[in-house]
Amino acid sequence: MVAIHRPGASLILTRFALVDRAQLERVQPDCILMPLIGPSFDAVQLLTLLRQLGYKADVCVVTGPLPAPVMVLEELNRHAGRKDVHLLVV
Repeated sequence: MVAIHRPGASLILTRFALVDRAQLERVQPDCILMPLIGPSFDAVQLLTLLRQLGYKADVCVVTGPLPAPVMVLEELNRHAGRKDVHLLVV
């Protein structure tokens, strides 16, 4: 997970295992950037955790080209419990 904090923009890199309510309260990220599929977690796991922790700010999920990006985005939004997850295809 990468947390982005504005103004003056800072970038904080952390591990999935370290994401908890205390870290979110300390960092107060404006946006969380995560891979669709990482080496030790996937976006569904982190989105579910963030929903449980009450995280409400922006979320961007990075992925390579997908055959059905709209379907993937709908699934991510469902797990996030919201409608504003952004899918960044690179």
